[in-house]
Amino acid sequence: MANTLVVPGLGGAAPDHWLSWLESQVPGASRIDHDEWDAPVLARWAGRVKQAIDRSSRPVWLVAHGFGCLAAIMAAADRADHVAGALLVAPADPERFSADGVRVTQDDSRMRYPSISAVLPQTPLDFTTLVVARTDDPWMRLTTASLWAERWGS
Repeated sequence: MANTLVVPGLGGAAPDHWLSWLESQVPGASRIDHDEWDAPVLARWAGRVKQAIDRSSRPVWLVAHGFGCLAAIMAAADRADHVAGALLVAPADPERFSADGVRVTQDDSRMRYPSISAVLPQTPLDFTTLVVARTDDPWMRLTTASLWAERWGS
């Protein structure tokens, strides 16, 4: 049996969010401990996921949403032998983020700094993944989600 790690997206997951509901339904599920839910810095988020994977005595299932999907994939790629699989729901588009956070400011519509796309895995992962996306997602176009799913072997 594997452990389930829940990885929320930006802002965390409020009590009425589907991730919170799922966490309450899966025995032994735990949420990634993080105090910077509003600061999308991939290295920090992925570091938290890596720590949780390392603490687990069994392989983990990662259930992630939004920016949490990117952190989960980044962390899990280095620890594939400890990951049973990943459910990635409505992943955020990595082109929207730089290493330091969001690439677009409210005052300026120009993209700033390189995106995090290049640091994410570009080839099929060594564990099962499922990407769930929708046509009206404001954070990633369906065609882009499909591209990333294909790269990761989802």
